[in-house]
Amino acid sequence: MQNIAVDSFVFDQPAAQVNASLKKAVRAMDQARHCAVLWFKEIVERELYRELGHSSVYQYAAVELEFSKTRT
Repeated sequence: MQNIAVDSFVFDQPAAQVNASLKKAVRAMDQARHCAVLWFKEIVERELYRELGHSSVYQYAAVELEFSKTRT
């Protein structure tokens, strides 16, 4: 998976530049979300939350990721 470099926000750019930067940021956001899901799956499937000192995946997600129970 290729990393996407996101442009820093700069106010008052031409429309084409704003559009291109926004598209790049959205692609990076989608890539990050996909990667996070895969990492979380690894934590769950291998029960790595136990090794990290948590009794459940829900406790791990609440403490380490600040997730609500429904988000987990």
